[in-house]
Amino acid sequence: MTLVEMLVVIALVGVLCGLLLPAIQGARESARAAICRNHLRQIALAISLFETTQRSFPPARFAGRPDDPAPVDPGPTWVLRVLPWLEEGAAADTWEPGRPYGSQPEAIRQLVVPTLLCPTRRSPGTALLPTEELPPLAAPGGCLFPGRQVAGGGLTDFAGNQGDLTPVSGAPDGDFTMGGNGTGTIVSSRSLPGTLRWRDQVRARDVSDGMSRTLVAGELHVRRPLVLRPPDCGPALDGSSFHHMTRVGGPGGPLAAGPDDEVGGMASVVFGSWHPGACHVAYADGRIVSLSPALDPTILGRLCNRRDGHANQD
Repeated sequence: MTLVEMLVVIALVGVLCGLLLPAIQGARESARAAICRNHLRQIALAISLFETTQRSFPPARFAGRPDDPAPVDPGPTWVLRVLPWLEEGAAADTWEPGRPYGSQPEAIRQLVVPTLLCPTRRSPGTALLPTEELPPLAAPGGCLFPGRQVAGGGLTDFAGNQGDLTPVSGAPDGDFTMGGNGTGTIVSSRSLPGTLRWRDQVRARDVSDGMSRTLVAGELHVRRPLVLRPPDCGPALDGSSFHHMTRVGGPGGPLAAGPDDEVGGMASVVFGSWHPGACHVAYADGRIVSLSPALDPTILGRLCNRRDGHANQD
């Protein structure tokens, strides 16, 4: 073989590699997206089984209101409550009621559940958040969360549906993160003191727009530089901040366009995915759908709000 022939062969091999590589990468991403949808399907089933057993969707966390007589312990998140249906019941039993998240046994705080992860974004080996300083965060509506230390723990790439940005009619304040103010299916709720039970229960019958028209969970947006840092990522079982494991959607809170989207300052509270052109969500009836990031935020808000009267408009 002459030098010219060898160079031609090398060039042809390079061209073939260039043609095959995108196809291989596309096939790998398709496989990862399928795994992600399957994980979300299992989570939606776990939430459904919880609702059937407890006759209520799990509360996102405990949260008080400004007129409450005493501070409210945020307690466990909705993620802890569905662990028994994700084959992690023994781990869930180690949670010690009445103790704050940072004082819980290390084994439960550092629990990493593969079903809670999207393989496009991370693997179980990169799903453990170290103890971090959370910077001040301005939430929609003007609510300011001061900077504080966040105890480390296992992460989740899926969030419960807190609703849209509309406060509950008649609520004494406009902050949708407060107990009972959420319009979704998995909302921050007020606790019944001395118990793990809660007020502001959302039952299947309360989803007046229909279980097949209302979201229960979806992929939470995480900006690429913050894949292992708050505020985008927070421990899945830590209820001290609603954005650790819940999200909102609608006008003012659209789907993120990709892993680097700042979403106009709303990045830590909206749904979003690292899958190209798709964000996976679960309806309350267990159906899994891939939404386009270009979806009209008004339509998204209708899907997030369980009772806005737009049951026939999705």
